[in-house]
Amino acid sequence: MLITLGACPIDGVESDTDSSSTDASEDASGEPATAPTGSPTTVTPDMSDTSVDETGIGPTEASTNHEASTQNTSEDAEPTESTTLEPPDGASETTLSEGEAETSVDSDSGGYLGPSAGCGGTATPSFSGQIEVLGQSRTYLVDVPDDYDPSVPYPLLFGFHGSYDSAEGARFGYQLRERWQGQAFAVYPDGLVDPSIDARTWISRDLDGPDVTLVEALLDELEEAACIDRNRVFAFGYSAGGYMAGTAACILGGRFRGLGTVSGGLSPTDCGAQAAYLMHGLEDEVVPTSQGLSARDAWLMFNGCDPERSEIWGGDTRCETFLGCETDAPLVWCTHPGGHMFDGAYAAAAIALFQSLE
Repeated sequence: MLITLGACPIDGVESDTDSSSTDASEDASGEPATAPTGSPTTVTPDMSDTSVDETGIGPTEASTNHEASTQNTSEDAEPTESTTLEPPDGASETTLSEGEAETSVDSDSGGYLGPSAGCGGTATPSFSGQIEVLGQSRTYLVDVPDDYDPSVPYPLLFGFHGSYDSAEGARFGYQLRERWQGQAFAVYPDGLVDPSIDARTWISRDLDGPDVTLVEALLDELEEAACIDRNRVFAFGYSAGGYMAGTAACILGGRFRGLGTVSGGLSPTDCGAQAAYLMHGLEDEVVPTSQGLSARDAWLMFNGCDPERSEIWGGDTRCETFLGCETDAPLVWCTHPGGHMFDGAYAAAAIALFQSLE
């Protein structure tokens, strides 16, 4: 489902557009110069090349069109056949008896962590939807896996909304649990309200600020209460949420395995290797394509990829998988011909990349 947002200032992003644009511009400090007026804009461009190929890693030319809306419609409620991959081998084979949660580092898996302390319980976990962080009450939503089994470690997916949106909007649009065939936890935090725009957003450039602290606190809470595979924790977001996904995966790199961003960028400048799926519009006037390219180049360096070697596919929507990257740190960079927009196929492609990791 295609979504375009009218004015979405992103923390720390300098816009390439002039002040007369209908999209919100920003001043030299990187703060929003104008607040949006009216409702988000919706359009129906031809996105006939945005389906995911048989590998599930990126869009190809063959697909069906998506009708425009400010939210995903029911046609995105379940992943299409081309976007579904089985979880990695052994994902559902690790079982623990009550009290047998394994929390040590597995030296044979590149230093990744095993099942969380919440494994081996007897009941489906419940969450209050509120957590105290740095003296503030923060809200969030959690989707629990279908037919949850407390002896099976499940992936954990963070979904960060864009500016002017909410946890509920991100859940409706991203459908992260559903795109993992119902066999993953998905947590959707709410950003704080920025008085300058009177809307929720993320302060992704504050690398030790309240939003990074929130993510860390949610990780602690979910890993304690539920059976989480700490080797498969991922971040995904659109626009300002894309920046937050990058910040979370970088600053808390020892606890994340990968990230997916749509029309996002990257605030940190020193990160460890992470699997990354990055999608950006070539006509994006809210988060300029240059910001996406900067993020791509940063992950090329962090992941040890060869910038001169890649596999390319697609038509108007073009994807590039870089070669020579570190093990379990693939980098996929995609562009589409449109502007600042979200499509459910992009979330599906990011999930498929995450599922392809061993």
